[in-house]
Amino acid sequence: MAASLALLAAAACTSDRIPLRYGLEPGRTLDYSVRLDARVRRTLQDAPTEQRLVASFRSRQTITEDLGGGRARARITLEPISLSVDGRPAAPGRPQEFVVRLSSDGSVVEVESASGAPSEVLVPVGLDRLLPRLRPVLPPGPVSPGDAWASDLDLSDASGRLSLDLSSRLAQLGLASGHRAALIRSSYTSPVERRETFENAIADIRGR
Repeated sequence: MAASLALLAAAACTSDRIPLRYGLEPGRTLDYSVRLDARVRRTLQDAPTEQRLVASFRSRQTITEDLGGGRARARITLEPISLSVDGRPAAPGRPQEFVVRLSSDGSVVEVESASGAPSEVLVPVGLDRLLPRLRPVLPPGPVSPGDAWASDLDLSDASGRLSLDLSSRLAQLGLASGHRAALIRSSYTSPVERRETFENAIADIRGR
Protein backbone atom coordinates (compact mmCIF):
# COMPACT_ATOMS: atom_id res chain seq x y z
CA MET A 1 0.00 0.00 0.00
CA ALA A 2 1.20 3.49 -0.75
CA ALA A 3 -0.22 6.80 0.36
CA SER A 4 0.84 10.34 -0.28
CA LEU A 5 0.08 13.42 1.75
CA ALA A 6 1.30 16.93 2.39
CA LEU A 7 1.41 18.75 5.72
CA LEU A 8 2.53 22.13 7.02
CA ALA A 9 4.67 21.65 10.12
CA ALA A 10 6.25 24.32 12.30
CA ALA A 11 9.89 25.25 11.69
CA ALA A 12 12.12 26.34 14.53
CA CYS A 13 14.65 28.66 12.85
CA THR A 14 15.76 30.10 9.51
CA SER A 15 19.30 28.71 8.93
CA ASP A 16 20.19 26.50 5.95
CA ARG A 17 19.46 23.33 7.94
CA ILE A 18 16.65 23.57 10.46
CA PRO A 19 15.00 21.29 13.02
CA LEU A 20 11.28 20.71 12.51
CA ARG A 21 8.72 20.36 15.26
CA TYR A 22 4.97 20.17 15.69
CA GLY A 23 3.23 22.89 17.65
CA LEU A 24 1.80 21.12 20.70
CA GLU A 25 -0.26 23.86 22.30
CA PRO A 26 -3.88 22.73 22.81
CA GLY A 27 -6.07 23.96 19.99
CA ARG A 28 -3.33 23.87 17.31
CA THR A 29 -4.96 22.48 14.16
CA LEU A 30 -3.43 21.03 11.00
CA ASP A 31 -5.34 20.22 7.81
CA TYR A 32 -3.95 17.82 5.23
CA SER A 33 -4.95 15.41 2.46
CA VAL A 34 -4.41 11.66 2.19
CA ARG A 35 -4.42 9.53 -0.96
CA LEU A 36 -4.50 5.77 -0.47
CA ASP A 37 -3.43 3.47 -3.34
CA ALA A 38 -3.52 -0.16 -2.23
CA ARG A 39 -2.98 -3.40 -4.09
CA VAL A 40 -4.33 -6.32 -2.09
CA ARG A 41 -3.55 -9.94 -2.88
CA ARG A 42 -5.80 -12.63 -1.43
CA THR A 43 -5.21 -16.37 -1.40
CA LEU A 44 -8.31 -18.52 -0.94
CA GLN A 45 -7.88 -22.29 -1.20
CA ASP A 46 -4.57 -21.73 -3.04
CA ALA A 47 -6.25 -19.47 -5.61
CA PRO A 48 -4.63 -15.96 -5.69
CA THR A 49 -6.60 -12.82 -6.58
CA GLU A 50 -5.57 -9.15 -6.67
CA GLN A 51 -7.62 -6.04 -6.01
CA ARG A 52 -6.70 -2.34 -6.31
CA LEU A 53 -8.24 0.23 -3.96
CA VAL A 54 -7.77 3.98 -4.47
CA ALA A 55 -9.22 6.41 -1.91
CA SER A 56 -8.82 10.07 -0.98
CA PHE A 57 -9.53 11.77 2.35
CA ARG A 58 -9.45 15.16 4.03
CA SER A 59 -7.98 15.01 7.51
CA ARG A 60 -7.83 17.47 10.40
CA GLN A 61 -5.67 17.07 13.50
CA THR A 62 -6.30 19.14 16.62
CA ILE A 63 -4.01 18.99 19.65
CA THR A 64 -6.10 18.49 22.79
CA GLU A 65 -3.38 18.00 25.44
CA ASP A 66 0.36 18.54 25.76
CA LEU A 67 1.72 15.41 27.51
CA GLY A 68 5.26 16.75 27.94
CA GLY A 69 8.51 15.50 26.45
CA GLY A 70 7.34 16.34 22.92
CA ARG A 71 4.33 14.04 23.27
CA ALA A 72 0.69 15.03 22.84
CA ARG A 73 -2.87 13.80 22.69
CA ALA A 74 -4.79 14.76 19.55
CA ARG A 75 -8.15 14.38 17.88
CA ILE A 76 -8.02 13.35 14.22
CA THR A 77 -11.05 13.60 11.95
CA LEU A 78 -11.04 11.80 8.62
CA GLU A 79 -13.51 12.74 5.91
CA PRO A 80 -13.68 10.34 2.93
CA ILE A 81 -13.85 12.04 -0.45
CA SER A 82 -13.74 9.21 -2.99
CA LEU A 83 -13.12 5.47 -3.30
CA SER A 84 -12.70 3.18 -6.27
CA VAL A 85 -12.25 -0.58 -6.45
CA ASP A 86 -10.51 -1.89 -9.57
CA GLY A 87 -11.40 1.39 -11.29
CA ARG A 88 -15.09 1.30 -10.33
CA PRO A 89 -16.56 3.92 -7.94
CA ALA A 90 -17.60 2.64 -4.51
CA ALA A 91 -19.21 4.15 -1.41
CA PRO A 92 -16.36 5.91 0.43
CA GLY A 93 -17.85 5.45 3.91
CA ARG A 94 -18.75 7.94 6.63
CA PRO A 95 -16.50 10.42 8.48
CA GLN A 96 -14.43 9.02 11.35
CA GLU A 97 -12.89 10.53 14.46
CA PHE A 98 -9.94 9.18 16.46
CA VAL A 99 -8.29 10.17 19.72
CA VAL A 100 -4.58 9.32 19.49
CA ARG A 101 -1.32 9.74 21.39
CA LEU A 102 1.58 11.21 19.41
CA SER A 103 5.30 10.74 19.97
CA SER A 104 7.83 13.55 19.70
CA ASP A 105 8.39 12.86 15.98
CA GLY A 106 4.66 13.03 15.26
CA SER A 107 4.01 9.30 14.82
CA VAL A 108 0.83 7.79 16.27
CA VAL A 109 1.85 5.44 19.09
CA GLU A 110 -1.67 4.60 20.28
CA VAL A 111 -5.24 4.95 19.04
CA GLU A 112 -7.18 5.51 22.25
CA SER A 113 -10.68 5.67 20.77
CA ALA A 114 -12.42 5.66 17.42
CA SER A 115 -15.89 6.54 16.19
CA GLY A 116 -17.61 6.52 12.82
CA ALA A 117 -17.48 3.82 10.18
CA PRO A 118 -14.94 3.27 7.38
CA SER A 119 -16.02 1.90 4.03
CA GLU A 120 -16.93 -1.78 4.19
CA VAL A 121 -14.44 -2.31 1.36
CA LEU A 122 -11.47 -1.33 3.55
CA VAL A 123 -12.26 -3.37 6.67
CA PRO A 124 -11.82 -6.96 5.35
CA VAL A 125 -8.24 -6.24 4.25
CA GLY A 126 -7.26 -4.31 7.37
CA LEU A 127 -6.72 -0.91 5.71
CA ASP A 128 -9.05 0.73 8.23
CA ARG A 129 -6.31 0.15 10.85
CA LEU A 130 -3.83 2.22 8.85
CA LEU A 131 -5.90 5.34 8.29
CA PRO A 132 -5.39 7.15 11.62
CA ARG A 133 -1.64 6.46 11.40
CA LEU A 134 -1.09 8.04 7.98
CA ARG A 135 0.60 11.33 8.95
CA PRO A 136 4.07 12.82 8.45
CA VAL A 137 6.84 11.74 10.84
CA LEU A 138 9.46 14.41 11.46
CA PRO A 139 13.20 13.86 10.83
CA PRO A 140 15.54 13.04 13.73
CA GLY A 141 17.75 16.09 13.07
CA PRO A 142 17.98 19.37 11.13
CA VAL A 143 17.13 19.25 7.41
CA SER A 144 17.11 21.57 4.41
CA PRO A 145 14.78 21.60 1.36
CA GLY A 146 15.25 18.48 -0.73
CA ASP A 147 16.46 16.32 2.18
CA ALA A 148 14.78 12.95 2.69
CA TRP A 149 14.45 10.59 5.67
CA ALA A 150 12.85 7.25 6.49
CA SER A 151 11.09 5.68 9.48
CA ASP A 152 9.09 2.56 10.24
CA LEU A 153 6.39 1.32 12.61
CA ASP A 154 5.54 -2.27 13.55
CA LEU A 155 2.62 -3.47 15.65
CA SER A 156 0.45 -6.54 16.13
CA ASP A 157 -3.08 -7.00 17.39
CA ALA A 158 -5.88 -9.55 17.20
CA SER A 159 -6.42 -8.66 13.53
CA GLY A 160 -2.85 -9.47 12.49
CA ARG A 161 0.50 -7.77 11.94
CA LEU A 162 0.78 -4.23 10.63
CA SER A 163 3.89 -2.33 9.59
CA LEU A 164 4.50 1.02 7.94
CA ASP A 165 7.63 1.97 5.98
CA LEU A 166 7.65 5.74 5.58
CA SER A 167 9.69 7.91 3.20
CA SER A 168 9.50 11.69 3.63
CA ARG A 169 11.02 14.73 1.92
CA LEU A 170 11.17 18.40 2.90
CA ALA A 171 9.68 20.02 -0.21
CA GLN A 172 9.89 23.70 0.74
CA LEU A 173 9.96 26.30 3.50
CA GLY A 174 7.65 29.29 3.70
CA LEU A 175 4.87 30.99 5.66
CA ALA A 176 1.42 29.66 6.55
CA SER A 177 -1.05 32.02 8.24
CA GLY A 178 1.87 34.19 9.28
CA HIS A 179 3.87 31.32 10.84
CA ARG A 180 7.17 29.84 9.60
CA ALA A 181 6.24 26.49 8.08
CA ALA A 182 7.58 23.52 6.14
CA LEU A 183 5.88 21.50 3.42
CA ILE A 184 6.57 17.77 3.89
CA ARG A 185 5.63 15.14 1.34
CA SER A 186 5.42 11.57 2.59
CA SER A 187 4.75 8.16 1.05
CA TYR A 188 3.98 4.92 2.86
CA THR A 189 4.37 1.27 2.02
CA SER A 190 2.63 -1.27 4.22
CA PRO A 191 2.46 -5.04 3.80
CA VAL A 192 -0.80 -6.34 5.28
CA GLU A 193 -1.05 -9.87 6.65
CA ARG A 194 -4.17 -11.36 8.19
CA ARG A 195 -6.06 -14.66 8.25
CA GLU A 196 -9.84 -14.90 8.05
CA THR A 197 -11.83 -18.02 8.89
CA PHE A 198 -15.05 -18.69 7.01
CA GLU A 199 -17.52 -21.54 7.41
CA ASN A 200 -15.87 -23.70 4.77
CA ALA A 201 -12.46 -22.11 4.23
CA ILE A 202 -9.54 -20.17 5.67
CA ALA A 203 -8.31 -17.13 3.73
CA ASP A 204 -4.77 -15.75 4.00
CA ILE A 205 -4.78 -12.07 2.98
CA ARG A 206 -1.56 -10.35 1.98
CA GLY A 207 -1.26 -6.92 0.44
CA ARG A 208 1.14 -4.10 -0.22
